[in-house]
Amino acid sequence: YTTKLHLICDQRGNPLWFTLTAGNVNDFAAFEPCFASFLDRIERLSWHHRLSLLVADKGYDAKRIRRVCRRHGLVPMIPKRRNKQGERRPNRGFDKEVYKKRNIVERCLSWLKECRRVATRYEKLAASYAAMVNMATIRRLLKKIVPSDNSDRT
Repeated sequence: YTTKLHLICDQRGNPLWFTLTAGNVNDFAAFEPCFASFLDRIERLSWHHRLSLLVADKGYDAKRIRRVCRRHGLVPMIPKRRNKQGERRPNRGFDKEVYKKRNIVERCLSWLKECRRVATRYEKLAASYAAMVNMATIRRLLKKIVPSDNSDRT
């Protein structure tokens, strides 16, 4: 009955790719299909030279994800989860200042959820919900492209 929206966006908050999964699916289980389809897309568009960093939250903390990132020339900026005793594990190469940019993804999700149908998920089918997310993405990008200047109106 729930849905998770896994989103990839650029450093300006423009949504680039998303995948829907069931709400009970773990984040790192959804990473590989989402990332693989995204990589296929960027290879076709010749964007691969623009990517250098992947910033994600603790839900994506897995050795497999870090290996996939490094294999594709990305530096993973993912904080480590605590171990079973509640102690923090060492996180070499983690830059807190870079990680603060993860809020760009959170803001992008909030912008997409300005569309009420995305926020409340009225649609029963995943395909219909994905269409609404696509429409919200188009709306977001059009707002950035076309300035809403109301000063010309009389």
